[in-house]
Amino acid sequence: DGTWGGIAVTGNVQGQLPLQDAPRSQWSGSLALPELAFHSSDTGAVSLASLQLPASMQVQCDVAIDTIQYDGWQLAAASLALEGNGNGWVVPRFRAETLDGLLSGDGSLTFRSEGQRAKLMLHPTAASCDLPGLFEAFDNFDQSTLRAEHLTGTFDASGSVKLDIDDAFNWQPESLDVLGSATIRSGEISNLEAFQEIANYLRSNRLMAPLVDPDDLASRLEHVEFEQVESPIYISNGTVQLPHTDIRSSAMNITLKGEYRFDSSIDYTLGFALRDLRAASESEFGTITDDGLGHQFFVSMTGTMEDPAYGWDREAQKNHRKENFQREKDLLKELFRKSTP
Repeated sequence: DGTWGGIAVTGNVQGQLPLQDAPRSQWSGSLALPELAFHSSDTGAVSLASLQLPASMQVQCDVAIDTIQYDGWQLAAASLALEGNGNGWVVPRFRAETLDGLLSGDGSLTFRSEGQRAKLMLHPTAASCDLPGLFEAFDNFDQSTLRAEHLTGTFDASGSVKLDIDDAFNWQPESLDVLGSATIRSGEISNLEAFQEIANYLRSNRLMAPLVDPDDLASRLEHVEFEQVESPIYISNGTVQLPHTDIRSSAMNITLKGEYRFDSSIDYTLGFALRDLRAASESEFGTITDDGLGHQFFVSMTGTMEDPAYGWDREAQKNHRKENFQREKDLLKELFRKSTP
Protein backbone atom coordinates (compact mmCIF):
# COMPACT_ATOMS: atom_id res chain seq x y z
CA ASP A 1 0.00 0.00 0.00
CA GLY A 2 1.18 3.51 -0.69
CA THR A 3 0.69 6.69 -2.68
CA TRP A 4 2.00 7.90 -6.01
CA GLY A 5 1.58 11.56 -6.80
CA GLY A 6 -1.14 11.78 -4.15
CA ILE A 7 -3.01 8.76 -5.58
CA ALA A 8 -3.69 5.78 -3.30
CA VAL A 9 -2.19 2.59 -4.74
CA THR A 10 -2.46 -1.05 -3.64
CA GLY A 11 -0.60 -3.94 -5.25
CA ASN A 12 2.54 -5.97 -5.71
CA VAL A 13 5.45 -4.97 -7.94
CA GLN A 14 8.80 -6.69 -8.38
CA GLY A 15 11.94 -5.20 -9.91
CA GLN A 16 15.63 -4.39 -9.60
CA LEU A 17 17.20 -1.44 -7.80
CA PRO A 18 19.04 0.82 -8.30
CA LEU A 19 17.94 1.37 -11.90
CA GLN A 20 21.23 2.83 -13.11
CA ASP A 21 23.16 -0.25 -11.97
CA ALA A 22 20.93 -2.76 -13.72
CA PRO A 23 21.81 -3.43 -17.39
CA ARG A 24 18.18 -4.46 -17.97
CA SER A 25 15.79 -3.69 -15.12
CA GLN A 26 12.45 -5.51 -15.45
CA TRP A 27 9.47 -4.64 -13.31
CA SER A 28 6.21 -6.59 -13.21
CA GLY A 29 3.19 -6.94 -10.98
CA SER A 30 -0.33 -5.68 -10.43
CA LEU A 31 -1.79 -2.47 -9.07
CA ALA A 32 -5.23 -1.42 -7.83
CA LEU A 33 -6.37 2.20 -7.57
CA PRO A 34 -9.67 3.31 -6.01
CA GLU A 35 -9.87 6.45 -8.12
CA LEU A 36 -8.03 8.35 -10.84
CA ALA A 37 -9.25 11.87 -11.60
CA PHE A 38 -8.34 14.32 -14.37
CA HIS A 39 -9.64 17.72 -15.37
CA SER A 40 -9.45 19.58 -18.65
CA SER A 41 -7.86 22.43 -16.69
CA ASP A 42 -4.95 20.09 -15.85
CA THR A 43 -3.64 20.41 -19.41
CA GLY A 44 0.01 21.37 -19.28
CA ALA A 45 0.38 20.45 -15.60
CA VAL A 46 2.27 17.22 -16.38
CA SER A 47 5.53 17.17 -18.30
CA LEU A 48 5.94 14.53 -20.98
CA ALA A 49 9.47 13.82 -19.78
CA SER A 50 8.15 12.68 -16.38
CA LEU A 51 6.36 9.79 -18.11
CA GLN A 52 9.44 8.46 -19.91
CA LEU A 53 11.16 5.49 -18.30
CA PRO A 54 14.95 5.08 -18.12
CA ALA A 55 16.37 3.36 -21.19
CA SER A 56 17.27 0.25 -19.16
CA MET A 57 13.84 -0.20 -17.59
CA GLN A 58 10.93 -2.37 -18.73
CA VAL A 59 7.52 -2.49 -17.05
CA GLN A 60 4.70 -4.99 -17.39
CA CYS A 61 1.74 -4.56 -15.10
CA ASP A 62 -1.97 -5.28 -14.76
CA VAL A 63 -3.93 -2.32 -13.43
CA ALA A 64 -7.44 -2.16 -11.96
CA ILE A 65 -9.11 1.19 -11.26
CA ASP A 66 -12.47 1.47 -9.50
CA THR A 67 -13.31 4.89 -10.94
CA ILE A 68 -11.77 7.13 -13.59
CA GLN A 69 -13.14 10.67 -13.75
CA TYR A 70 -12.46 13.22 -16.49
CA ASP A 71 -14.55 16.34 -15.83
CA GLY A 72 -18.13 15.05 -16.25
CA TRP A 73 -17.16 11.73 -17.84
CA GLN A 74 -16.92 8.73 -15.52
CA LEU A 75 -15.61 5.21 -16.17
CA ALA A 76 -16.07 2.40 -13.66
CA ALA A 77 -14.50 -1.02 -13.09
CA ALA A 78 -11.61 -0.22 -15.42
CA SER A 79 -8.96 -2.83 -16.12
CA LEU A 80 -5.93 -2.63 -18.38
CA ALA A 81 -2.61 -4.22 -19.21
CA LEU A 82 0.30 -1.76 -19.18
CA GLU A 83 3.70 -2.23 -20.79
CA GLY A 84 6.46 0.37 -20.90
CA ASN A 85 10.09 1.04 -21.74
CA GLY A 86 12.27 3.98 -22.67
CA ASN A 87 10.53 4.33 -26.03
CA GLY A 88 7.01 4.65 -24.71
CA TRP A 89 3.97 2.92 -23.26
CA VAL A 90 1.60 0.33 -24.70
CA VAL A 91 -1.85 -0.67 -23.44
CA PRO A 92 -2.59 -4.01 -25.18
CA ARG A 93 -6.06 -4.14 -23.68
CA PHE A 94 -8.42 -1.82 -21.85
CA ARG A 95 -11.98 -2.28 -20.63
CA ALA A 96 -14.33 -0.12 -18.57
CA GLU A 97 -18.01 0.49 -17.94
CA THR A 98 -19.21 3.93 -19.02
CA LEU A 99 -22.37 5.72 -20.15
CA ASP A 100 -24.41 2.60 -19.28
CA GLY A 101 -22.35 0.65 -21.81
CA LEU A 102 -18.84 -0.67 -22.36
CA LEU A 103 -15.63 0.91 -23.63
CA SER A 104 -12.74 -1.30 -24.71
CA GLY A 105 -9.69 -1.14 -26.93
CA ASP A 106 -5.94 -0.67 -26.96
CA GLY A 107 -3.48 2.18 -27.33
CA SER A 108 0.10 3.36 -27.31
CA LEU A 109 2.18 6.43 -26.46
CA THR A 110 5.44 6.64 -28.44
CA PHE A 111 8.09 9.21 -27.52
CA ARG A 112 9.76 11.31 -30.22
CA SER A 113 12.49 13.95 -30.35
CA GLU A 114 14.21 12.72 -27.18
CA GLY A 115 11.01 12.83 -25.17
CA GLN A 116 10.02 16.35 -26.24
CA ARG A 117 7.05 15.08 -28.25
CA ALA A 118 4.95 11.93 -28.44
CA LYS A 119 2.38 10.27 -30.66
CA LEU A 120 -0.76 8.86 -29.07
CA MET A 121 -2.57 6.04 -30.91
CA LEU A 122 -5.91 4.65 -29.73
CA HIS A 123 -8.27 1.98 -31.08
CA PRO A 124 -11.44 2.37 -28.99
CA THR A 125 -14.74 0.50 -29.26
CA ALA A 126 -17.88 1.71 -27.51
CA ALA A 127 -20.89 -0.61 -27.20
CA SER A 128 -24.47 0.19 -26.14
CA CYS A 129 -23.55 3.57 -24.66
CA ASP A 130 -26.13 6.21 -23.76
CA LEU A 131 -26.25 9.03 -26.32
CA PRO A 132 -27.63 11.87 -24.15
CA GLY A 133 -25.23 10.75 -21.41
CA LEU A 134 -22.34 11.33 -23.83
CA PHE A 135 -23.47 14.90 -24.47
CA GLU A 136 -23.95 15.53 -20.74
CA ALA A 137 -20.50 14.13 -19.90
CA PHE A 138 -18.78 16.46 -22.37
CA ASP A 139 -20.95 19.53 -21.72
CA ASN A 140 -22.67 19.27 -25.13
CA PHE A 141 -19.25 19.53 -26.79
CA ASP A 142 -19.13 23.31 -26.17
CA GLN A 143 -22.10 24.09 -28.41
CA SER A 144 -25.78 24.72 -27.75
CA THR A 145 -27.51 23.73 -31.00
CA LEU A 146 -27.77 19.97 -30.34
CA ARG A 147 -27.98 19.28 -26.61
CA ALA A 148 -28.45 16.26 -24.36
CA GLU A 149 -32.04 17.30 -23.63
CA HIS A 150 -32.88 16.85 -27.33
CA LEU A 151 -31.64 13.26 -27.53
CA THR A 152 -32.63 9.70 -26.71
CA GLY A 153 -30.95 6.49 -27.82
CA THR A 154 -27.82 4.37 -27.61
CA PHE A 155 -24.74 4.24 -29.81
CA ASP A 156 -21.95 1.93 -30.85
CA ALA A 157 -18.70 3.33 -32.21
CA SER A 158 -15.25 2.11 -33.17
CA GLY A 159 -12.21 3.38 -35.00
CA SER A 160 -8.65 4.61 -34.78
CA VAL A 161 -7.46 7.87 -33.21
CA LYS A 162 -4.06 9.50 -33.69
CA LEU A 163 -2.77 12.76 -32.23
CA ASP A 164 0.46 14.50 -31.17
CA ILE A 165 1.41 15.48 -27.61
CA ASP A 166 3.87 18.28 -26.81
CA ASP A 167 6.41 18.44 -23.96
CA ALA A 168 3.81 19.90 -21.55
CA PHE A 169 1.41 17.06 -22.38
CA ASN A 170 -0.87 19.34 -24.39
CA TRP A 171 -2.57 17.64 -27.33
CA GLN A 172 -2.37 19.40 -30.67
CA PRO A 173 -5.88 19.77 -32.23
CA GLU A 174 -4.55 20.14 -35.78
CA SER A 175 -2.79 16.75 -35.46
CA LEU A 176 -5.97 14.84 -34.59
CA ASP A 177 -6.83 12.14 -37.14
CA VAL A 178 -9.87 9.91 -36.62
CA LEU A 179 -11.15 7.18 -38.90
CA GLY A 180 -14.19 5.45 -37.50
CA SER A 181 -17.85 4.58 -37.71
CA ALA A 182 -20.86 5.05 -35.45
CA THR A 183 -24.33 3.54 -35.20
CA ILE A 184 -27.22 5.12 -33.30
CA ARG A 185 -30.12 2.86 -32.29
CA SER A 186 -33.64 3.65 -31.06
CA GLY A 187 -32.85 7.32 -31.49
CA GLU A 188 -35.16 10.24 -30.87
CA ILE A 189 -34.70 13.98 -31.38
CA SER A 190 -37.20 16.19 -29.58
CA ASN A 191 -37.81 19.94 -29.66
CA LEU A 192 -34.67 20.72 -31.65
CA GLU A 193 -34.77 24.42 -32.44
CA ALA A 194 -32.72 23.97 -35.61
CA PHE A 195 -35.45 21.74 -37.10
CA GLN A 196 -38.01 24.47 -36.53
CA GLU A 197 -35.68 26.98 -38.19
CA ILE A 198 -35.52 24.71 -41.24
CA ALA A 199 -39.33 24.53 -41.31
CA ASN A 200 -39.46 28.33 -41.12
CA TYR A 201 -36.99 28.61 -43.99
CA LEU A 202 -39.03 26.27 -46.19
CA ARG A 203 -42.16 28.23 -45.24
CA SER A 204 -40.60 31.45 -46.54
CA ASN A 205 -39.06 29.95 -49.68
CA ARG A 206 -41.19 30.94 -52.66
CA LEU A 207 -40.13 27.94 -54.71
CA MET A 208 -41.24 25.48 -52.06
CA ALA A 209 -44.25 27.38 -50.70
CA PRO A 210 -46.77 25.59 -52.99
CA LEU A 211 -45.38 22.19 -51.97
CA VAL A 212 -44.98 22.52 -48.20
CA ASP A 213 -47.51 22.54 -45.39
CA PRO A 214 -45.26 24.41 -42.93
CA ASP A 215 -47.46 23.78 -39.89
CA ASP A 216 -47.58 20.04 -40.55
CA LEU A 217 -43.84 19.95 -41.20
CA ALA A 218 -43.05 21.87 -38.00
CA SER A 219 -45.31 19.55 -36.03
CA ARG A 220 -43.67 16.40 -37.42
CA LEU A 221 -40.19 17.74 -36.70
CA GLU A 222 -40.98 18.39 -33.04
CA HIS A 223 -40.41 14.71 -32.30
CA VAL A 224 -38.38 12.57 -34.71
CA GLU A 225 -37.80 8.86 -34.15
CA PHE A 226 -35.41 6.63 -36.07
CA GLU A 227 -34.59 2.97 -35.54
CA GLN A 228 -30.98 3.04 -36.72
CA VAL A 229 -28.54 5.45 -38.33
CA GLU A 230 -25.07 4.39 -39.44
CA SER A 231 -22.30 6.71 -40.57
CA PRO A 232 -18.53 6.76 -41.02
CA ILE A 233 -16.67 9.51 -39.18
CA TYR A 234 -13.55 11.27 -40.46
CA ILE A 235 -11.58 13.93 -38.58
CA SER A 236 -8.46 15.51 -40.07
CA ASN A 237 -6.82 18.95 -40.22
CA GLY A 238 -9.27 20.40 -37.71
CA THR A 239 -12.35 19.27 -39.66
CA VAL A 240 -15.01 16.69 -38.82
CA GLN A 241 -16.30 15.25 -42.09
CA LEU A 242 -19.67 13.52 -42.32
CA PRO A 243 -20.14 11.60 -45.58
CA HIS A 244 -23.56 11.07 -47.14
CA THR A 245 -25.83 9.66 -44.43
CA ASP A 246 -29.44 8.49 -44.77
CA ILE A 247 -31.74 9.17 -41.82
CA ARG A 248 -35.03 7.29 -42.13
CA SER A 249 -37.27 8.72 -39.46
CA SER A 250 -40.90 8.87 -38.35
CA ALA A 251 -41.19 12.46 -39.60
CA MET A 252 -39.48 12.12 -42.98
CA ASN A 253 -36.45 10.69 -44.71
CA ILE A 254 -33.47 13.05 -44.66
CA THR A 255 -30.01 12.86 -46.18
CA LEU A 256 -27.15 14.67 -44.47
CA LYS A 257 -23.56 15.39 -45.47
CA GLY A 258 -21.02 18.08 -44.74
CA GLU A 259 -18.34 19.16 -42.32
CA TYR A 260 -17.81 20.86 -38.97
CA ARG A 261 -14.56 22.68 -38.26
CA PHE A 262 -12.87 23.19 -34.91
CA ASP A 263 -13.48 26.95 -35.23
CA SER A 264 -17.23 26.07 -34.97
CA SER A 265 -17.95 26.84 -38.64
CA ILE A 266 -20.25 24.42 -40.45
CA ASP A 267 -21.09 23.52 -44.04
CA TYR A 268 -23.88 20.94 -44.20
CA THR A 269 -26.36 19.92 -46.86
CA LEU A 270 -29.71 18.42 -45.88
CA GLY A 271 -31.81 16.65 -48.50
CA PHE A 272 -35.58 16.25 -48.11
CA ALA A 273 -37.75 13.97 -50.25
CA LEU A 274 -40.40 16.03 -52.01
CA ARG A 275 -43.00 13.38 -51.22
CA ASP A 276 -42.42 14.17 -47.52
CA LEU A 277 -42.53 17.94 -48.01
CA ARG A 278 -45.59 18.25 -50.21
CA ALA A 279 -48.60 20.11 -48.86
CA ALA A 280 -50.96 17.71 -50.62
CA SER A 281 -50.86 15.02 -53.27
CA GLU A 282 -52.06 17.58 -55.79
CA SER A 283 -50.43 20.99 -56.26
CA GLU A 284 -50.16 23.57 -58.99
CA PHE A 285 -47.28 21.44 -60.27
CA GLY A 286 -49.57 18.41 -60.56
CA THR A 287 -49.34 15.11 -58.73
CA ILE A 288 -45.92 14.45 -57.18
CA THR A 289 -45.06 10.78 -57.42
CA ASP A 290 -42.06 8.82 -56.25
CA ASP A 291 -40.49 7.19 -59.30
CA GLY A 292 -37.71 5.57 -57.30
CA LEU A 293 -35.14 8.15 -58.41
CA GLY A 294 -35.42 10.12 -55.18
CA HIS A 295 -36.65 13.60 -56.12
CA GLN A 296 -35.20 15.78 -53.39
CA PHE A 297 -34.91 19.38 -52.31
CA PHE A 298 -31.61 20.43 -50.71
CA VAL A 299 -31.09 22.96 -47.93
CA SER A 300 -27.63 24.29 -47.03
CA MET A 301 -26.73 24.92 -43.40
CA THR A 302 -23.72 27.22 -43.10
CA GLY A 303 -22.30 29.75 -40.65
CA THR A 304 -21.62 28.42 -37.16
CA MET A 305 -23.28 25.95 -34.83
CA GLU A 306 -24.41 28.86 -32.66
CA ASP A 307 -25.72 30.95 -35.56
CA PRO A 308 -26.58 28.74 -38.56
CA ALA A 309 -27.84 30.19 -41.84
CA TYR A 310 -30.10 28.32 -44.26
CA GLY A 311 -30.43 28.49 -48.02
CA TRP A 312 -31.27 26.53 -51.14
CA ASP A 313 -28.24 24.39 -52.02
CA ARG A 314 -28.23 24.78 -55.81
CA GLU A 315 -24.98 22.87 -56.27
CA ALA A 316 -26.31 19.83 -54.42
CA GLN A 317 -29.53 20.06 -56.43
CA LYS A 318 -27.53 20.14 -59.67
CA ASN A 319 -25.38 17.18 -58.65
CA HIS A 320 -28.46 15.23 -57.60
CA ARG A 321 -30.04 15.78 -61.01
CA LYS A 322 -26.84 14.52 -62.67
CA GLU A 323 -26.84 11.43 -60.47
CA ASN A 324 -30.50 10.77 -61.27
CA PHE A 325 -29.81 11.16 -64.99
CA GLN A 326 -26.93 8.70 -64.75
CA ARG A 327 -29.12 6.23 -62.85
CA GLU A 328 -31.76 6.55 -65.55
CA LYS A 329 -29.15 5.79 -68.23
CA ASP A 330 -27.84 2.81 -66.27
CA LEU A 331 -31.38 1.52 -65.76
CA LEU A 332 -32.19 1.79 -69.48
CA LYS A 333 -28.95 0.00 -70.36
CA GLU A 334 -29.78 -2.80 -67.94
CA LEU A 335 -33.34 -3.14 -69.28
CA PHE A 336 -32.05 -3.18 -72.85
CA ARG A 337 -29.44 -5.80 -71.99
CA LYS A 338 -32.05 -8.07 -70.38
CA SER A 339 -34.44 -7.69 -73.33
CA THR A 340 -31.78 -8.54 -75.92
CA PRO A 341 -31.87 -12.26 -76.93
